[in-house]
Amino acid sequence: MANTRFRLTPYGHDKILKEGIYSTFINYALEDELQMYNVGAGNDLIDSIGRKTGSHRPYTDDASCLKANVTPINVDTPIDDQLDREGRRAVINIEYSDCANPYTKQNLTANIDLAEYFDYLYNLPTVDYVKTVPVSLTIYDTVSYDLQQRKADGTWENIDSSEQFVPTLRALPKTVENLKKLTSRFNIVDESGAVVYFDKALERFWNPLLFNLLPKSVAGSFIEAQKLVLTPYPGTFGAVVNGNLNFMNFEDLGPTDSYDTIKPAAKINNNTDGIYWMSDNTKTYKVDDENKFAGQMVYNFINKDKKYLIQGLVELMRNSVEFKFTETSFGIYELKLEFEYVLDSRVQTSVANTVGGRLTLNFIYDTNKATTGLWDNVIEIVD
Repeated sequence: MANTRFRLTPYGHDKILKEGIYSTFINYALEDELQMYNVGAGNDLIDSIGRKTGSHRPYTDDASCLKANVTPINVDTPIDDQLDREGRRAVINIEYSDCANPYTKQNLTANIDLAEYFDYLYNLPTVDYVKTVPVSLTIYDTVSYDLQQRKADGTWENIDSSEQFVPTLRALPKTVENLKKLTSRFNIVDESGAVVYFDKALERFWNPLLFNLLPKSVAGSFIEAQKLVLTPYPGTFGAVVNGNLNFMNFEDLGPTDSYDTIKPAAKINNNTDGIYWMSDNTKTYKVDDENKFAGQMVYNFINKDKKYLIQGLVELMRNSVEFKFTETSFGIYELKLEFEYVLDSRVQTSVANTVGGRLTLNFIYDTNKATTGLWDNVIEIVD
């Protein structure tokens, strides 16, 4: 059982700024990525949902094999000021510690087959419940760097390595605009260094595929921007009260004892078929599900037409891609995103130059393709 660490959500932060601290600490997210947890007893509606779902995170957890293979890392990267800065460089590594297909790349190019991904997700509710079935796409889960010194013969040797730094993923030209076509909610640093926040969820042709840079626990600290995950997510969470079609956002509920029935719910559009609630009669869900809330989207949330939430989200993603991506040939839609990792200033000032850190993601949606239904065919890492 894990201890929990609470942090404010953006809504909670705004609420405190507007209303003060007293009685406002009710909006939170949980940083318990690797283990299940118990939410403390209480009458709060959000607590009760936490006890039932086991998580507030909508993405797939790390594979269990990773938990049994922990290797120690350096907490700090010692930098010897006596070394010649001009004879040193930093080499960025983008890594994925997948159980079956791990990789380490200085520059990573990945092709994401959205036809395979969409069909795979859509068909998940038709199979038996498995708490470890993948839902979210993890492109990589670690960013590290090697500090290298040039030898007398012109070759390079590693003098240190570390994950204990805060990198910045910066969008290269045109990527911010293309990212708006892939997802309807993101927060990214553009080529000038400015932070771009974009939120068009629930608008017409919105895409519920979340582009999510996650922190990683390194030597007891959470290091930002270490893990890139793509995952479907609802536009908003709340509850249905006194039936299944009266959706209310959490902040609008008020005293919960004023309702006859309350069920956790999500909304993906402004029509009644866009309201999905937690059903009591769907497949079993375990609180240690590695998919976190994504497991609920697949198996337990349904709408008035008995469609599962994951299926409604896939339909939205398909429509958005066909509307916003570039159709390169008949029925084939493509989009490219290009980024680069920038090391923190402490590392940059200690080296003459940086090698690696480029990230290219090619999204392809071929509506003519006969898909295999296999998870392993969704992502192709290009050498």
